[in-house]
Order: sequence, then C-alpha cells, then structure tokens
Amino acid sequence: MASAADAAGLCSLWAAAGLGRGEAVDRAEITERLRRDPWIFLVAEDSGTIVGSVMACYDGHRGWLKRVAVRPDRQGTGLGRALVEEAESRLLRSGISQLRLAVEAANTAALGFWAHLGYQRCDDIAYHQRDLDDSDASFATMRPWPTTWSADWPSRVAGQGCSMCSSLGGEHPSSLLVARGEVADVRLDRHSRFRGYCVAIWNQGHAVDPSDLEPVQAARYWAEVTRLGRALQEVFRPLKLNYLTLGNTVPHLHTHVVPRYPDDPAAGGPIPWELVRAEGPAEEIELERQAEAIRTALAGQPAG
Repeated sequence: MASAADAAGLCSLWAAAGLGRGEAVDRAEITERLRRDPWIFLVAEDSGTIVGSVMACYDGHRGWLKRVAVRPDRQGTGLGRALVEEAESRLLRSGISQLRLAVEAANTAALGFWAHLGYQRCDDIAYHQRDLDDSDASFATMRPWPTTWSADWPSRVAGQGCSMCSSLGGEHPSSLLVARGEVADVRLDRHSRFRGYCVAIWNQGHAVDPSDLEPVQAARYWAEVTRLGRALQEVFRPLKLNYLTLGNTVPHLHTHVVPRYPDDPAAGGPIPWELVRAEGPAEEIELERQAEAIRTALAGQPAG
C-alpha cells in the first residue's frame, strides 16, 4: 500500500507517465486518498524507486480505478496488469463487483491495455463535462478567476436567476442539505478535499451582503454561522476554521466555513481554490455520516 512517504515518488511517476496535474494538486490528492481508501491505493517499488501505482476508490455503488501508471521503461512487463489485478482482488473481497474507469478517447495505448484486461467500452454511457463559468453550482469551483465583472452583474445582484435562491431547502448535485436554520441553510459540499466543508446560505429571500440586512437580521445570521463553526469544531476537531464570505460569482449572501487540518495542502496560509476541490464527489455514505454528525452537534449548540 502507498504511504505519505511515497508522495514525492508518486508525483515523479505520474509526471513521467503523463498523468501529473502539478505537484501541489497531486500531493493534495495523495493525502486525501490515503485518508479515505489507503487499502486500495497501491504502489510497486524497485530498489526503493516507485515504478507503478493504482489508486482505487468506491463511490457507494461501484469501484473506480484512477492513476494507473507504470514508469515508461517498465511498461510492457506485466506490472500494470499485476497492480490492477491486486486492486480488483481487494475490491472483490469487500463485495465490490463492478469497476469503472475513464480513458481519453485519443489514448489508443491505454484503450488497448484495458481491452486486453477484459474491460469493455461502455458505448451506452455518455461522459459529460461542463465548465462552471456562470454559477457557483459547486461551492468550491476550480477555475481561473475572471479579470472583469460579468456583463449581467446588475441582474445577478438583483437576484435574477440566482442559483442559491432556487436551491434553498432542496436537493443540489454539489451539496447536501444538513439543516435549515431560522435565517440560514447549512449545506455540506460534496466535492471538497476538506472534511466537513460547509456553506451557510441566507434563506430569507435574496440579499447580497451582510450590510444589506437590518442589524437584528445580521446578528441572527452571524449567530447561526458561528453556531455552525462550533458544531464543526466539535465533530471534526480541526486546527483552525476559515470563514469566507465572498459572493463574487453568485452575489447571494453565504459564508464558507472551512475546517483546516494538520495534513492541509496549504498549511499555514490561505487555500488556493484549485486545492479545494477533490477529483470526484465523496462517497454518499460518508457524506450522510458527516451530515448526521453535524446535525447532532448543531442540536446541542446554544441557539444564539
């Protein structure tokens, strides 16, 4: 199995195999995957050098294979097959009988490798992608920031088509509703690398900034935000909490409450947004467990 000590070797391997996404992002993913699924994060070594890897995970329904890499001078030796078969065996022993993976259509070598191992191309499944340039559909969106305000900024400020207004109290693909407070909804982000990353969203109509509220309303909002913070401290025991009230894309009053941990990829400083978002959503079972723990802690916090 992989360990934290393997981070440098894994980053080097992935870069050589064309799977690297930048050392900071790669190291953050290594840290998160070691926390979640260390038993199916496998490496192969030769004389102390990492020459192969497979990172498997489970989404609550099926297993996924990621970062399957073999150093170029060791490809064609059967090492990739051996790593995949060991991951398959571990997943099967845990009751996970279906595996999926994504391969770039132009990567003919990889397509041939997976076909040789018996993996069938799923032509009945369409892979979709969307660049979220026009909304905060994920509260931890990874993208370069614009250099000008959007042309429709006045209408956004007025609440026209506000994605947060439309999702209040309901389902949303990027977050799980944890609780409805007197003036704020609490939602748990599905895609964050940071356990317990929540967003408190003003739920009494459309408002942009805390200064838009009456003093009593503003006091009530901040009371609920700090109540959420105390609950997250109780459940997750972070080293620090960050409170971020932004709204530069979706101008609806909301506050990100971000737990920071000892293995933080940006320890001692602000979090670059590209390090906030995980490669995929957290397992639904784990999200539900976190949400229930937060609800319990919120119920035990003083109301004001």
